[in-house]
Amino acid sequence: MKIQLTKNAKIGLKEKMVKVSRLLLTIWGGISLIGVIVIGCYVIYSMTLGNRDVEGKATKSDVRFVLNWCGLGDERIEKVLNSYNSAHSFTGDHLDVYEIKITNITVDELTK
Repeated sequence: MKIQLTKNAKIGLKEKMVKVSRLLLTIWGGISLIGVIVIGCYVIYSMTLGNRDVEGKATKSDVRFVLNWCGLGDERIEKVLNSYNSAHSFTGDHLDVYEIKITNITVDELTK
């Protein structure tokens, strides 16, 4: 048994498909617009308000990697005298500077 659709039924089906497609594309466009706005706001915030130079805020735990990296050990840190952390650029470039007062170090340890 073969079911045949009349011309009016075919047009009605086509109109329903167009309406559903339009609704789905509208929803997808709304989601995409929200995503673009969120990403744009994040980029603007991270390049302006959330990206500032920081001076004098470093602690011993923030700078211990400096002495651990060269094998001297972080137990030699007496105190952090000064620090400067620059804002990060769009590519991630930045400058971190630490002035650290350390104790008990010999010239031999520095030349290894």
